[in-house]
Amino acid sequence: MQFLNPKVVLFTMTVIPTFIMPHYSAVPAVTVSIVAITLIGFSAFITWVLFGTIFKEFLQKHNKIVSVVMALLLVYAAIMIWM
Repeated sequence: MQFLNPKVVLFTMTVIPTFIMPHYSAVPAVTVSIVAITLIGFSAFITWVLFGTIFKEFLQKHNKIVSVVMALLLVYAAIMIWM
């Protein structure tokens, strides 16, 4: 399923033409690069899942405070966009 992740696909479409193809054109080098990019994407996904699991209990326990803080940060972000 990680191959269907749009962030990984966009990352791959950016990295390969920009950083890999100008320096390496051999199939083994490009294959190793694709495998490395896939491993980076998978590790990012696993990190996301682990931190989500860790923070889930905290966020559910302090739901009201988290909601207020997130709302204030959303307002701040909207104000900063227009400044």
